[in-house]
Amino acid sequence: MYIVVLIETGELLGLSLLNQIYHKSLYIEEKIIRDSHI
Repeated sequence: MYIVVLIETGELLGLSLLNQIYHKSLYIEEKIIRDSHI
């Protein structure tokens, strides 16, 4: 029971981390594109 919960929370944490990294990289790319236009 505990192992399953740990795996599920670990996956959720991993997914949220991936999402944060993904959104940050998208944001940085947008910023670079905007900066290059100016």
